[in-house]
Amino acid sequence: MRDYLKENGYSYDNIIGHEGIAKSLATHPPWKRSYNMGAIGDSNYPEYNNISGFSALPSGMRRPNGFFTGLGEFFGCWSANIVHYYSIYGCSLYNVNNQMSAFEVSKNYGFSIRCIKD
Repeated sequence: MRDYLKENGYSYDNIIGHEGIAKSLATHPPWKRSYNMGAIGDSNYPEYNNISGFSALPSGMRRPNGFFTGLGEFFGCWSANIVHYYSIYGCSLYNVNNQMSAFEVSKNYGFSIRCIKD
């Protein structure tokens, strides 16, 4: 998904291949305000908010210790790609960033689930 959005002009500055695609994945509001150019929480480029239709909401996450954090600031979701029996790939969006991050994470965290058709 990230590569498709980058290569098809979904970045906030409409530069093909640019990493700044986070704004195109997220609804606005309820993300917390940011002053970083092109970030989800930045009020500039409103025409790029959620143009992909993905509608990511800043639901936060549950940490392994059971505490919740990141409401209004963070969206994380699982992928279907298992790394090991204890870890999996996921993706994240932060209100202060303009990029979508991919990462390996312990299954002890709690993230949102999104079903995406290939």
